[in-house]
Amino acid sequence: MNRTTLTAAALVAASLLVPSGLATWGSYGSSEPDNSYDAHDGYMWTDAPGAETGHVYFNVYTAYALGQGNVAPNSASLGGRTGVIGPGTWQALLGVWADCNQDGYVGLADGALLEYRAEASAAAGFPVDTNLCPPVPDTPENAGAIHNNGGWITELIPIAPATDAAGGPVTSDMGNVTNYRLILDPAVKMWGDLRYEPKRLAAEPPTSDSCHQVSTLFGKGQTSHTGGMIQHVECLESLFLPTPHDVYEAGVANDPSGVVATLPDPHSLYADGGPADVGTFGTDQSCKTGPNGEAGGAEPCQYGSNSVVSGEQDCSSAPLVDLGAADPVYQVLFNGALQGSGPRAPGSVQTNPQGSVAATANETIEESALDDCNSGDDSGRDVYGIAEVDGPDSVKVTGKQSADMDFRFDGTLDSPQARGACSSQTAIQTANFLVGGLVGNLNEVDGDPAVVPAVACGAPSSLGVPADATLYSNDMWWAGAYYSDNHPPLPVDRNTLQASSDAFPADYYTFYASVGASGLRTPGGVGQYGAERCVNGVGRNAGVQYGWDCDPANWNLDPTTGAKQDDAARDGTVGDSYNLRDVECYDMTVVAGNAAFEGTSLNPTGRDIGARSVPLASQPGNGCA
Repeated sequence: MNRTTLTAAALVAASLLVPSGLATWGSYGSSEPDNSYDAHDGYMWTDAPGAETGHVYFNVYTAYALGQGNVAPNSASLGGRTGVIGPGTWQALLGVWADCNQDGYVGLADGALLEYRAEASAAAGFPVDTNLCPPVPDTPENAGAIHNNGGWITELIPIAPATDAAGGPVTSDMGNVTNYRLILDPAVKMWGDLRYEPKRLAAEPPTSDSCHQVSTLFGKGQTSHTGGMIQHVECLESLFLPTPHDVYEAGVANDPSGVVATLPDPHSLYADGGPADVGTFGTDQSCKTGPNGEAGGAEPCQYGSNSVVSGEQDCSSAPLVDLGAADPVYQVLFNGALQGSGPRAPGSVQTNPQGSVAATANETIEESALDDCNSGDDSGRDVYGIAEVDGPDSVKVTGKQSADMDFRFDGTLDSPQARGACSSQTAIQTANFLVGGLVGNLNEVDGDPAVVPAVACGAPSSLGVPADATLYSNDMWWAGAYYSDNHPPLPVDRNTLQASSDAFPADYYTFYASVGASGLRTPGGVGQYGAERCVNGVGRNAGVQYGWDCDPANWNLDPTTGAKQDDAARDGTVGDSYNLRDVECYDMTVVAGNAAFEGTSLNPTGRDIGARSVPLASQPGNGCA
C-alpha cells in the first residue's frame, strides 16, 4: 500500500512539473520565457530561482473579462499562446519569488494557487523546503521576507507602491497591519502596450487614425458629445477592419484624377469640433464652478446650479433621519458609509431654464432622500462617468501619447489583501475576514465573545486564488479596464486594403515594470521606454517618430482639460526606464511544441498544435518566435 501511494504521488508530481525544453519556470496563465525577446534581451529571468530568495519576477497574462480577469485561456503546462476571443483584460505578477516547494511554478501546481498550505504541497509530491522557506513570525520586523507562517506558504512576496492611488501616506491604504508579506517600493510602476513588438521599424508607418487598443467603455468626456462616441466606435472598428479614414487615404493614393482628394476626410466630420460633433445632454456637474475655476462644492451650490430645477431639499441643514447613523442595518452593513444621507427639510426651489439635462439628473439624485446633497464626493462625472473610463479610451497607431495600459496594484484599489490574524479573534472579526468582501464589514458588538484559536491564522483573504472575483484583494496588478483586444479574425493591410493570407499571425504585446527598492535583484537589463521608435532621442519638441510622440510633456494628458492627469506620475511615459519586461505573443497555439521555448512533454509531436496547424490558414515563419 505504501509503495502504491508513493508511486501515485510521484506520477502526480511529474505531471505538475514545468514543461520540458528551455522554459524553466511558470505561473498562472503562461510559461516563461516563451519567445526570443524574453529569452535573450536581459529583462527576464530565464529559470526558476532555485535556492535564491531575492530575485524579482514579472509575468503578465491575458484573461477573459470576468471580474478583474479570473480565467486565463493559457496554462504553463501546455504552453499555449491563445489570445482572448471577446473583451479581455490583463493581470500581472510582480514580486520576489522563493520556490519553496521547488516545483518550478510561482505557487502550487501550474500556478493554480499563488499561496497554499504546506500540507497540500506535500500531498502533491512537493514538500516545502523549510531551509529555503523557514517559518517566520508574521510581524512588522519581518515585513517583505515572510514566505512561511501559520502553515500558509507565500512564494511570491508582491511588490506594491508605497502610497495609494491618490498619493496618500502609506498608512492610508498600503500599511495594512495584518499583512506584512509585502514589499513597499516608492518607485514601482507598471505599464504595457498592445500589438507592439519591441523592435525598430524599417520605415515610418503611414498616418492612421486606427487604434492599437480600445477599452469596452467610452473614454473620459466622450459620452458628452456625439463626436466622442463616434470616435470610440471607430476605434473598435479599427481593430478588425480599415476605418473610413483608412479607406479615404487609400482612395486618394489610388486616384490619379485627384477627385477623391477634393472630398472631405470622413474623420474630419466627427473630429472634435467637426460638423457632426454636437453636445449630447450638456454638463453633468450639479454646481457651477467659481469665476476663477473654483470647485462648485456641495449643494446648495455657492456659485449657482447647472440644474434646471434645484433646491428641492434644504441641503444646508442636517438630515431629518441620518441613514448611516440612525439605522442599525445601514450602520452595520455599510460601516457608517451612508452617514449624512437621508431626507431633509423642504428647501427653496430654484429654476434655471439654461440648465442641462445631465446636471438636472445628477442634482435630482443628490437631493433625493437616499443621498447626501454633495456631488463633490462622487466621481465628478456622475452621469457620463457611468459609461466612461477615467482617462482616454484608446491609443492611436500614430501620434501615440500614452501607454496602452497603466497597471495598478490590485486594480484600482491600491490596497493589499488582508491576512488572518493568529491571535484570538472575535466572531465579528472572523466574519469580516471571511465574508467582508461580500456584505461589507460588520461593526463590533459589545460583549462579542472571542474565538480561540483563530480559525484563519495566516490565511490570505483570496485564499491563494490567482485572480479574484472583484470581492477580495489578491496582491496582483491589474490593467484597470476591459479591452476589446480580440485577435482580428481577418487581418487587413490598411495601406492596400487587402486581406492577409495568414489568418493567425504573431500578435505581440509588451509589458514593462520598474522597481527601485533596495535589496531587489532584477535580471540585469535596463531599457528606455520608446527607444525602438524614438530613434532620434526623447525630449522636448522631439516630435513624432515612427508613430510615437517622443516629447514626454505631451504624454498622459487629461482628454477634457489638456493638463497632466492626476496620477500621470504613475503612468508609463516615453523615456521612462525599466528593468523588467515581459513580451507576450499570441498566434492561437493551444499546445506548444517549440522546444526552444515553451515546448511541453505533453505534446510529443514537436510541433505547435492550434489554429496555425490548419492547412492553408497560416504561412510558415509568421508565428511567434
